[in-house]
Amino acid sequence: MIALGAGLAAGEKVIVDTRRSAAFLAGPALAFIVLAMATGGGLAWLPRNWQPYGNWALLAVIALLVLVSVVVPVARWLATECLVTNRRIKTRTGIMATVRHDIPLSHIQQVSHSVSLAERMLGSGTLRLTMTSGQVLLIPGLPRIAWLHSLLSELVWAYGPGRVG
Repeated sequence: MIALGAGLAAGEKVIVDTRRSAAFLAGPALAFIVLAMATGGGLAWLPRNWQPYGNWALLAVIALLVLVSVVVPVARWLATECLVTNRRIKTRTGIMATVRHDIPLSHIQQVSHSVSLAERMLGSGTLRLTMTSGQVLLIPGLPRIAWLHSLLSELVWAYGPGRVG
């Protein structure tokens, strides 16, 4: 998470450096366990006369499934960050093509959050930032959402529109 922290202005301090809730890694972890069991079972049950080509074919299929169901979701999780400083909020999402937001606190008019039932079980929520221009930015899957909402509300109150910070 150091990448977003680089390039801070003089006097700017990092307050929160986070990414999506780690609970989002439960699916890839479960998929990895199931695929590991399927690999062992598949290699044990393949007829001897199919070796070695049957083994290689099974391992190729399992490798593809691991790539799609484990590696890509973990890479997506690693590539999603949110950094809050005493002056702005920086976000980054995406693996190949990235989307970045760099929002000064002085441009945020309202901070709110929503928590669905699934997010409540994961201990996360969606942060909603309303800009002075009327645009809305949604940042989904953030952990400790109520605490983060409270913190950002205080920061916007201190450094928000019309404030000198």
